[in-house]
Amino acid sequence: MDIQPCGSNEAIAYYIAKYLSKAEPEGVHSGIAQAIQQIQREESDISCKLFRICMKILHERQVSAAECAYRLCHIPLRDTSRSCIFLNTRKPEQRYRVLQFDKSGHVTGSYSNIFERYEKRPLQHPDCAFADMSLTEFAMLFEPFYPKKVSETEESIDHDAYEQQPHIRRPLIMLSDGSKMVVRNVPAVVRGSILYSNIGSRKLFYSLLVQYMPYRSETELLEGFDNAKRSFLSSRESFEGNE
Repeated sequence: MDIQPCGSNEAIAYYIAKYLSKAEPEGVHSGIAQAIQQIQREESDISCKLFRICMKILHERQVSAAECAYRLCHIPLRDTSRSCIFLNTRKPEQRYRVLQFDKSGHVTGSYSNIFERYEKRPLQHPDCAFADMSLTEFAMLFEPFYPKKVSETEESIDHDAYEQQPHIRRPLIMLSDGSKMVVRNVPAVVRGSILYSNIGSRKLFYSLLVQYMPYRSETELLEGFDNAKRSFLSSRESFEGNE
């Protein structure tokens, strides 16, 4: 009997990853090393280099017996009791946007994101205090509403895990542009950008402002202040004075 003691969560994760990769060929490391050396000599951006490395790994790897059984039986490889939402709370020029394309392949614009939906939230609502609601709370409680098409199946629609009453209609809210948001059955876990004070306090405090200070336009966060730190400290003092 092969028994390996695991004294921490990291040890358990390491054991599972090592077990799933038991079928990997011995030459995969040398193949990846050669590919990395060749890619480093090329003149291309970092995204292209990472893509080439990922394709090399997928080309060389073999599917283990455990992973193969899971995929053939349509067993989920991961499961969670609630959704996880990532908020890129850096400055707007440092965020990614998902582009929209027409049938001919030309860019027609970009899709709406959580920041735009938050700014378009209702002014008043009988059940929600939108005026004092932060971006973090908004992302935690609501998700975009997409009408179900006739051709769609239940498996193709995103929904919260472990829905207690999936057939009951959830409350909708109307945004200022006519789009809709729906109340989550289970509040999501919100994760923001990981920023530390040693990379610049202005970036850190701007991230905190975006996450926790209510606003209708993101430009309001720095009105009357020359940097994000002073704006955050002033806003915190006003909230503490009202308690």
